[in-house]
Amino acid sequence: MKDAPPGSRVWPPRTQASEEAIGVRMDFGEKFPKEHGIMYRNVNLRPNKGAHNAHLKRLAAADPNQVLAKIAIPVDNPPNVDGVLSMLHEDIKARNPK
Repeated sequence: MKDAPPGSRVWPPRTQASEEAIGVRMDFGEKFPKEHGIMYRNVNLRPNKGAHNAHLKRLAAADPNQVLAKIAIPVDNPPNVDGVLSMLHEDIKARNPK
């Protein structure tokens, strides 16, 4: 996580099956200092062009690099999977208020 270049895939592995079935991917973004000089890194959720889900496929066709959600995680103390999913969910809700 510390040394991966921006744009590198976080999850899922880049396979045709995951591109189609999952329909989204998480990529590393830029690193930046935050409170108390702690380094953080953005993680971006993006749609995949090969998604089976019609909505995700349309989003990716319009702009495969669009960010559906963005979270900042501490480089030296990243959250567990549940924490990452919770953070992504909160950002998606904030971007799409009802």
